[in-house]
Amino acid sequence: MTADSYFLLVNPYIVDVAAYDLWNRPLGLLYISSILKKNHLNVRFMDLMDRYDTYFNDVKSKEHFTGKYYSRIVGDSPFKQLPERKFRYYGLPEDEFRRRLSILPVPSAILLTSGMTYWYRGVEKTASILKEHFPETKIFLGGTAANLDPDTYEKMSVIDRVFSSCRMDELYGAIKAVTGDDLDYTPDTHLDFPLPDWNIYKIRHAAAVQASWGCVHKCTYCASSRLHPEFIQRDPRSVFEELLELDKLGFSDIAFYDDAILANSSGHIEKILELIIASELTISFHIPNAVHPEFVSEKNAKLMYSAGVKTVAIGFDTESVQKRQKKKYPVEKALEYLLSAGFDPAALWCYLLVGLPGQETGEIIEAMEKIHRLKARIRLAWFSPIPGTKDFEGIEKDAGPDYYNNSFYSVVSGTMDRNTQEQLKSKERELNRGLYA
Repeated sequence: MTADSYFLLVNPYIVDVAAYDLWNRPLGLLYISSILKKNHLNVRFMDLMDRYDTYFNDVKSKEHFTGKYYSRIVGDSPFKQLPERKFRYYGLPEDEFRRRLSILPVPSAILLTSGMTYWYRGVEKTASILKEHFPETKIFLGGTAANLDPDTYEKMSVIDRVFSSCRMDELYGAIKAVTGDDLDYTPDTHLDFPLPDWNIYKIRHAAAVQASWGCVHKCTYCASSRLHPEFIQRDPRSVFEELLELDKLGFSDIAFYDDAILANSSGHIEKILELIIASELTISFHIPNAVHPEFVSEKNAKLMYSAGVKTVAIGFDTESVQKRQKKKYPVEKALEYLLSAGFDPAALWCYLLVGLPGQETGEIIEAMEKIHRLKARIRLAWFSPIPGTKDFEGIEKDAGPDYYNNSFYSVVSGTMDRNTQEQLKSKERELNRGLYA
């Protein structure tokens, strides 16, 4: 490769009915950026979903830098039952994206990531624009959706190669084919990865950290164990040192992306929290991926509060779902510990998975009222069957990702009628408004 050759890394648009920035960051792509740079390769990075991109002059956010994305309507609903739910693209305005591409030299290769499986339209839109500008440059796609639903992306003519596993040697082989040279630095597992390349962001408010990968449970609706079959945890001190680096870079809010952050609590998260408390870091921490209530203890609740955790999401299922998963959710005890530790009810989100086949409306309302009585905010999590999970079995393969989009699935699959869905959403708003009443 020549001295001015480079790899272009792109976090693509989201095209969906709804999208909201809850500390969303392309962590996998940021890791890859660091790996490439450690191999002395040039990188340019475009995060089309960065709400604090310098293009935007007046970004409106909530207290901890969550908020709405810039968006525009791009298409009608594909389902007659829900005509009002129109597709929008979220992210940097397209004309600005095109302007920036027009002044770039031709990249050696383009690395594109993916998120939710039903965000395929955003990936295709982004890749199509990139191909228009760089028709001879190969586009490689990785990320969550590419792993879970590679068939959808392999059909896209604008994608040259889909990486359908987390094996790093496949990526390194592709990079070598582009550069013609062996890579000197090839970390094999997440435990060996360098720090993500947060330097690409000019305006720094919120970042993300992953202290573990995989999960200790294998719920039939969840893809965590499919993406990461083995549950692995990082050394607590290495996590803490990463937090110190993020503090030096100027980030004030950090979200933990773990699926089981409280598993092995005494040997992992408690040690991280104790290091944070001893250091007197003033960062605000958030845990948006629902913690398992059985792992919440009096000790780790107090440590989370003392370390500056400002948001804790808790997982909860209705009775029928708990029976299917063959486990109980001691949410009462978990919320008791968290509230006693000092957490404000508004800081505690209780995710309730709804819209599953066989789930009764009555049990959903009963669970919502229970959460309200326990003084936590209700967050209805609308079920979306994920390719590769047990609950995806039986889904028509020809139905396509729009069918299992969580904004559509419950109604178009016949699991729930539209009036019931609106009734539950109204109940959610009513109970959350009355949380302090």
